[in-house]
Amino acid sequence: MVKITEKLLTSRYSRPRTKMHSVRGVVMHYTANPNANPDSHYRFFEYNNRRYAGAHYFVKRGYIVRMIPEGETTYHANETGYSKVAAFNGYYSSDGYKGNANSCTIGIEMELEPDGSIHPETIRTCILLAADIMRRYNLPMSRLVRHYDITGKICPLQFVRDPRAYQEFRNGVSRLLSGASNPPAVAEEATDKVSQSKRPVNNLSIVDFMEAHGMDSSFSNRKKLAQQFGINGYSGTANQNIELLKKLNASDGDSKPSKPAKGKSVKQMADEVEAGKHGSGHANRRKSLGVDSDTYAKVRAEVNRRAGVSAPKPKSKSIAQMADEVVAGKHGSGHNNRRRSLGVSQSVYNQVRAEVNRRAGIKSAPKRKSITQMAKEVVAGKHGQGHANRQRSLGVDNATYQKVRARVNQMYK
Repeated sequence: MVKITEKLLTSRYSRPRTKMHSVRGVVMHYTANPNANPDSHYRFFEYNNRRYAGAHYFVKRGYIVRMIPEGETTYHANETGYSKVAAFNGYYSSDGYKGNANSCTIGIEMELEPDGSIHPETIRTCILLAADIMRRYNLPMSRLVRHYDITGKICPLQFVRDPRAYQEFRNGVSRLLSGASNPPAVAEEATDKVSQSKRPVNNLSIVDFMEAHGMDSSFSNRKKLAQQFGINGYSGTANQNIELLKKLNASDGDSKPSKPAKGKSVKQMADEVEAGKHGSGHANRRKSLGVDSDTYAKVRAEVNRRAGVSAPKPKSKSIAQMADEVVAGKHGSGHNNRRRSLGVSQSVYNQVRAEVNRRAGIKSAPKRKSITQMAKEVVAGKHGQGHANRQRSLGVDNATYQKVRARVNQMYK
């Protein structure tokens, strides 16, 4: 087995330090970032304070970094309330979080080359790693899946757009599990099949990068960012997206460049709207201006101010209406992103989430036992002997178990 470098994350947004229910499968991903490696992804997730995301392993060529212990939960595979793979459905982590696949699978991220391909050595190393995990947890081949199989997300892109490459990967893992000493050689053609020049026009790589950084990935916002970074005449071509991705990556996902190109002010755009330069209709005007919704709202407010028109107060949506929109996919994926898109407080979003779960027939997560309740169970002998066994039986992390242990000691005083 190849060497594994362990660099454990501490950010709660990637590593909540909760135990999985059990290991039931292995999920393959790709990073969608051709300008990174395991070390740069470690830095990103270690200082991540905006989005719940992560994976257990990151692999580039022969280099493997483990960022989350195998027995712990991380947010890599599912945030939609259910899993399309039935074997991963209905599992909770030790804190009561119903993560489904997140609570029972190990995630492996494949790093990309500068041209967006996956290097044959990366494929080979991932075959070795996946086979090792599956052998240790006695998992059948049916439990080796793509992120795509669980949620429908195009990930890993190369394995979704080229089923032959994915089948070759599975064959390599199966061969090792059957007793072979080495995985088969990986053809260059298989891993380079989906190169940058053959990607879809909307360039999934930059879209995934922006969403990972909590940014608006719409075309209008990309066009605005391109202008800020000095990329003129942005139309979404592959070369323009590569250049924009490099500039965003160099700024660590910050959408504000160090020296932004000078754009029009809200006042200047309002002047143009009043002069009729951008036609009629809000959608047409915003498209003509090439700005995002937030910027256009400021332009519209300025035009209304000049005309003496009071801005209408937005009608607040009901919980049911917001739940309808979430179910329809209008607010993306991930709880943080959805709440931000809805523009509501955490308490209101919790009500929306509960309504969505109610419609899907998902029961609320079981209530956690108090420290005293768990201590009484330990005293009653319900969790066996030995601290390791008791902690495992209780299904809690080490910090929580230490509190239980302290409470038990208090009871005996």
